[in-house]
Amino acid sequence: MRNIFIAYILVFLVAYCKSGGQGDKQVKDTVFINTDTLQIDTTAKKVYFFTKYEISKTPVPENVTLSWQKQKGDESYLRLTGMGHVNQYDATYIIDGDGNMVKNVEFISTQLASTDSTVISAEAEFFKNLKEARKILIGDKEVKIHCGEKEVLTFKK
Repeated sequence: MRNIFIAYILVFLVAYCKSGGQGDKQVKDTVFINTDTLQIDTTAKKVYFFTKYEISKTPVPENVTLSWQKQKGDESYLRLTGMGHVNQYDATYIIDGDGNMVKNVEFISTQLASTDSTVISAEAEFFKNLKEARKILIGDKEVKIHCGEKEVLTFKK
């Protein structure tokens, strides 16, 4: 857990430096950490950008991303990582035998602040939906996450 926290601090520092110290203005490039080596992995090809909510009217900024990978050695675990509105996040889900029903077993994020209350509430809604994910459909160009009763988050390459 300590190593993951240190890795997130490194990710924040890299992202902050890449943004030229622009605070809330996030870079569109997402940086991933290889948790086995704690090295920055910029070769991730499975990066999707959040494009819309099915129900919510909350505006969607262009910097919210998602990347996914199955856990090595155990295909029943799916890991989602990415950039929220301000903070990096990492979520782990258990997948059923069909490969698409999920249960969130872990969700962590950095805890950076924003002076914009709209951004704070939008990110809180986004993270709440990720924690409530029940079904994840992954395609070559699109990922759909079904959350709670009716909400669907759509991500595209």
